Amino acid sequence: MDQNNTGTYNPVENRSVKVNGAGILLHITSLPGKYGIGDVGEGACSFVQFLKRSGQSYWQVLPLNITNGITGYSPYSSFSAFAGNPLLIDPDQLVTMGLLKRSMVKNHRFRSGNQVNYHRAELIRESFLRASYGKFIKSKQDRIYKAYLDFIDNQGKWLQEFANFSVLKDSFDQKVWTEWPEKYRDRDVKALNELALKYKNEIEFVKYVQFIFSIQWNKLKQYANQMGIKIFGDIPIYVNHDSADVWAHPELFLLNADRSMKSQAGVPPDYFNENGQQWGMPLFNWKYLKSIGYEWWLERLERNMEWFDILRLDHFRGFASYWEIPEGSETAKEGQWKKGPGKSLFDAIYKRFPDLPFVAEDLGMIDRPVHDLREKFNLPGMRVLQFGFSGDDPDNDHHPSNFIPNSVAYTGTHDNNTLMGWFKKETDGETIERISVTAGKKITGKNVCKEMIRLAYLSVSSLVIIPMQDWLELDEYSRMNTPSTSRGNWLWKLKRKNLNRFLSWRIRRMTKAYDRVFETRE
Repeated sequence: MDQNNTGTYNPVENRSVKVNGAGILLHITSLPGKYGIGDVGEGACSFVQFLKRSGQSYWQVLPLNITNGITGYSPYSSFSAFAGNPLLIDPDQLVTMGLLKRSMVKNHRFRSGNQVNYHRAELIRESFLRASYGKFIKSKQDRIYKAYLDFIDNQGKWLQEFANFSVLKDSFDQKVWTEWPEKYRDRDVKALNELALKYKNEIEFVKYVQFIFSIQWNKLKQYANQMGIKIFGDIPIYVNHDSADVWAHPELFLLNADRSMKSQAGVPPDYFNENGQQWGMPLFNWKYLKSIGYEWWLERLERNMEWFDILRLDHFRGFASYWEIPEGSETAKEGQWKKGPGKSLFDAIYKRFPDLPFVAEDLGMIDRPVHDLREKFNLPGMRVLQFGFSGDDPDNDHHPSNFIPNSVAYTGTHDNNTLMGWFKKETDGETIERISVTAGKKITGKNVCKEMIRLAYLSVSSLVIIPMQDWLELDEYSRMNTPSTSRGNWLWKLKRKNLNRFLSWRIRRMTKAYDRVFETRE
């Protein structure tokens, strides 16, 4: 990720992973929190300190985009590709900013047990943000208000589009935008100007919430960077049909005349589902995007790199070729492969941003063109140990003997079962025997987490990321997400007592043993 100190700087060469480091995968929502959900406040800072004590150099999180109950609060399904998630805002920092009374905040603290309480967390944030906005508008504090105006100027047109979209969603009882009156559905200029006058305060409130999110996230990222921790983010390839992005820019997507989807994104039958997956998201009009230099994608990447130090490109194979499912299909089996933008998109990206640090999520049904695209731009790919022992294929990319240096190694991702749950529910005798042979010792439920983590650390992959659940040796009840299901996901929450000195010492000991430790600087 850093420029070489010797010779001529080569941006293509520099896209490989240059560190021999380690990190932990834990989304913000899973942190211990005082208000029903993990946020960017005290709990996040404590986790940064835990990472430092544990010799880690990366904190991987899931997308930060705004989520909602309609889509089960999935961070991969959002009303906006640009807007941050208000649920991650820390109410206590509104107090320190002078925008809320401490007594109001203190009275709303509660423990949500082992799972995130999204509904109550939403109500609390809405209440606090409304109250703080009232004080913000009345006082118009010079320093904060000037920063707010600068934020609006710097964010460009997406913020106005998102604010308009949000207010219209509220006005029409959360109906999908294609069901709005035609003048709003088709973004009639006169109608939008009238909207701006009628709902001026509500539109400004939406912008204010995004401003507060930006302030708090930037503060956390700066703290992490000062502590030597880089934030490893994630960007979904697709966006919701019911989103500000598709509403404001229908020409960027494959839609019918009435703005409904012509087809939808997904994947064919795979490891997770024998019928494949239908994602309910529109496909991009790549031909049109190419004609305008992929500008929307460049703006989207720029926005994400304001949040992150390194970025995972979710469903990277979709840039080489994507699975197109005709709208109305019963299963994803009815889809077909279509050629993606490939090299032309990444040429545009690296012309604008010569050394953006990406990781390609090259999982699933990967063919030669996907490998060629990743290798053309020297992007690190992913290796997942749970996929490495399911058969006797000597060329299995996910077996540790086939890892490559320019890769990020995982025991599992947010879509996998936890290691313990996988071992209990998804392995058989032959799989366990293959792991035992590779590890050089008999694998059981007592040592599977330790030994699989050791195999990842021992590998040639330049970076290793371990889900927090695997360090804690938690079972399937702590799984973050089960693909192709809509209930019971994104709920897992870390207990405050888990972040103890013993675990930190145990992680650091292994990290140091395999020369992946981040040496702290006092």
